[in-house]
Amino acid sequence: MSSDPSVFPSIDIDECKGCGRCIAACPRKVLRFASRPNRKGFIPAEYTGEGCTACAICYYNCPEPYAITVVDEREGEA
Repeated sequence: MSSDPSVFPSIDIDECKGCGRCIAACPRKVLRFASRPNRKGFIPAEYTGEGCTACAICYYNCPEPYAITVVDEREGEA
């Protein structure tokens, strides 16, 4: 699968608890820990900016139900 800028993980930094499960699970290694803590004091995950294929493995490995959403803006595809 190739990278497409219209697909990416959207991470709600205030919902992320910084467990790192999404980072470890991502087969493309496009997630990392942010350099600053969120308002709750956790170091959230962040998208590196390229390489996501919308596989949603990060979403399925995240224990927080509202922390990660995989955005797919490609027309005609879901």
